[in-house]
Amino acid sequence: MNFLSSLATVFTYYLFILLPSVSALADPEAHLDTCGIIVREGYRCEEHSVITEDGYILRLQRIPNDGRSSRSGQKLPVLLQHGLLQSASDWVLNSRNHSLGFILADAGFDVWLSNVRGNVYSRRHVSFHPKSQEFWAFTIDQMANYDLPAIINFVLNETSAPSLHYAGHSQGTTIGFILFSERPTWSAAKPMIEMVGGYEFMPSTRFMKWLGGKLCTGKTAFLCQNALFLFVGCDFLNFNMTRLPVYMAHTPSGTSVSNIMHFSQMIQKGEFKKFDYGSHENKKLYNQPESPTYNVGNMLVPVVLYWGGNDVFTVESDIMRLSKELKSTLSIHYYHDSDHVDFVWGTNMADGAYRRMLEVISTF
Repeated sequence: MNFLSSLATVFTYYLFILLPSVSALADPEAHLDTCGIIVREGYRCEEHSVITEDGYILRLQRIPNDGRSSRSGQKLPVLLQHGLLQSASDWVLNSRNHSLGFILADAGFDVWLSNVRGNVYSRRHVSFHPKSQEFWAFTIDQMANYDLPAIINFVLNETSAPSLHYAGHSQGTTIGFILFSERPTWSAAKPMIEMVGGYEFMPSTRFMKWLGGKLCTGKTAFLCQNALFLFVGCDFLNFNMTRLPVYMAHTPSGTSVSNIMHFSQMIQKGEFKKFDYGSHENKKLYNQPESPTYNVGNMLVPVVLYWGGNDVFTVESDIMRLSKELKSTLSIHYYHDSDHVDFVWGTNMADGAYRRMLEVISTF
């Protein structure tokens, strides 16, 4: 059974057979946005808007350093960048003791949660309507060259910090690599922490929030497990299953079809390359028939790599090749029982990757 037929079976079974017996009660955080979750957990939250050079209006959430930790001192701000089809909410969907956003805030850091173009929080433009084709004409190339510089500059200006720590998961790692390899002298970020792990694709809607709240509780929770497995290949070993309504209500958060095509191109070619528009358009845009390859060897910022043994999107040979190409790899950390989304949702990360991350960034 392929992906689409599997998904159709899941939703048909839910809508026509099990819906009448499902309790309407769900975790209240399934119906809150990122700032709503942050405030409910006892933290202060700020929202900021950033306009990119090409006109996209991005929303950032911030957990400011309110002196809640005696370890605050003069620490650099931390920017957390979500993965493909995700949003800033990823970093705060678990409990206070298991969400990286809260763990960093409790350690005295000024925490910034960013959202790239096209997700539920960044669906505005100074000229284009989000239902227009022009709005969705983007890939990770534009996220890296427009979104990330605008976000980083905004954080540095707001905090008056000389630099920041950058932590990226999945697509968040990818756009960081693109920016710092294309602009090697642009070294505003200190250590970059990698957690490897129509025109619109997989939109986040009220229906998804409603569905998450209904479908992911009680007898039908297993349907959410199956849906998440189809999307990200997770095995649930390290999941807090009581949070399924929250995970599903905030996932997926949307991106463009072109962006999905870009990832598909890189997977098919096995190379880290710019978007391939075809030889004719490539010649006009890149002055060559083939799309150029990103050279991560140009990166000058120090890098720490984290990866999981159960991550279906990562293999050891790729990690080893990447570490050799990078000139400034500080360390590599392997978690044998972790999969792709464990690095944002896994309950095993607080005593694993997150603890190690705190040790690393506290030395800068």
